[in-house]
Amino acid sequence: MKEEIIVNKYRVNENTMLINPIEAIEYYAVAEEVDRKVFVKQTPFEIVKENLLIGGSDFDGRCRSITYKLEMQKKLPMPIIPPRNIYAFPTHSPTKFCCQWIFVEHIEKIFPVKNDKDFKSVIYFKNGEKVYFEVSPHVLDTQLVRTWKVRKSMEDLKVIPSYSF
Repeated sequence: MKEEIIVNKYRVNENTMLINPIEAIEYYAVAEEVDRKVFVKQTPFEIVKENLLIGGSDFDGRCRSITYKLEMQKKLPMPIIPPRNIYAFPTHSPTKFCCQWIFVEHIEKIFPVKNDKDFKSVIYFKNGEKVYFEVSPHVLDTQLVRTWKVRKSMEDLKVIPSYSF
């Protein structure tokens, strides 16, 4: 059984696997970590935006940069804290209530779900957990690839040659 706690604000960390929206009186999101569930009094989008600021940027700046460098337009993966390899992608438009944020370092495999009217895919996480999603495996796979492209572009910044003037 995972430990469960309630917090006002949530700091994304290396153990964060998924941030889900939730309709409850006391909180708006649940952050699924490797070994605990954290119920948060912020929406998933608020959590992502605040953690981007903590990581050295803001949501709009990251969006402009990703669009400029990689020509991506919608449902942009986010380098939350690049030096710690914390990257996440949204399942839907980040402003939609149903948007979930999936942290790529924890994904083991993505599979389709057949004969289920509510769910189209399942992600198996490295800690042995599995979570079902309403979006197709194609969408999840595409978002995963896009996230790796964003990560590569961030890593390329570390090796920019210096020029003498």
